[in-house]
Amino acid sequence: PGESCGAPGPAAPLRGTYWRLTRLGERAVVPAGDRRAPHLVFAAHDDRIGGAGGCNPFAGSFRADASAIAIGPAAVTRMTCAAGMDTERAFLAALAAARRWRIAGQHLELQDAAGRQVARFEAGPAR
Repeated sequence: PGESCGAPGPAAPLRGTYWRLTRLGERAVVPAGDRRAPHLVFAAHDDRIGGAGGCNPFAGSFRADASAIAIGPAAVTRMTCAAGMDTERAFLAALAAARRWRIAGQHLELQDAAGRQVARFEAGPAR
């Protein structure tokens, strides 16, 4: 649900793309109520990330090469929301666990050290 097969054409770049969270592990992610969709953006010109977990915005740093990635601890505001907090906690844990990345078309997959998918994203316009 909420995930396309991806647009045909060239792969989206890791940096500078709005990556909307569509899966945590094997679980589909659906935005809670009127909240902004959980998402992630890797800065185009430095090693910073920003995004939102579905309730709170976050920012941090990352290192990436051709396939390896390390996402530093995220600075997160601590507003409590009626919905979306479980997704936000799981999203931040998935980012911390990510060790590998790959892009297939318009989809970004983050994997842990064992090669298990911890998060999947779809490229698209900010919502």
